[in-house]
Amino acid sequence: MLSAAASGVLSFIALSIACSVWMRQQSADRIAASLEDLPRNARIVVLGCPTRSRNGDPNRYFVARIAAAAAAHHYAISRASPTDAATGRLLCSGWDGHGEATELREALIAAGVSPHRIDVDGNAARTIDSIDHAATHHGEERIVFVSQAFHLPRVLYLARGRGLDAWGLRAEGTIRRLRPRLREALARFRAIADVGLRRRRR
Repeated sequence: MLSAAASGVLSFIALSIACSVWMRQQSADRIAASLEDLPRNARIVVLGCPTRSRNGDPNRYFVARIAAAAAAHHYAISRASPTDAATGRLLCSGWDGHGEATELREALIAAGVSPHRIDVDGNAARTIDSIDHAATHHGEERIVFVSQAFHLPRVLYLARGRGLDAWGLRAEGTIRRLRPRLREALARFRAIADVGLRRRRR
């Protein structure tokens, strides 16, 4: 029994590592190392997360995503041309059952972004919901997704599965605990299944 359990755990770890390496390789050339590397005329999509940590402090992932998205917005505006229709437009995508998308919008306004440049998708309970909304409503636009480095390979994998011209911008923040690492590993497996099922339905 123990041997079988240990073998299962080792197999899961090996598959998780292989999946992570593969997704990072697939997305490496689409994750901007700096603002200067971002594509022109792109809509910035800020992906939601809980606004507060368990102890009530501001969630560091949320704060970092706002900082990165606001910086990208201001930089894009500074170099925009009159024909760049999507430049400087933002989409806050998250689950408003927990206030994620609305609080993203409010934080961006506080960071100096005009409210007229921000759209809100409050129905995204999962990352794939954010991707589906972007593909349905902004599928012809170039998209820059803002999230942490550990999240972006999965985001871009899902976006590629929907045919989006998608890029990623890293916000600060790493996974520090085991449980979130396991959750992200499982989410990557689920992303592969989601894309596979979508392809089979075509």
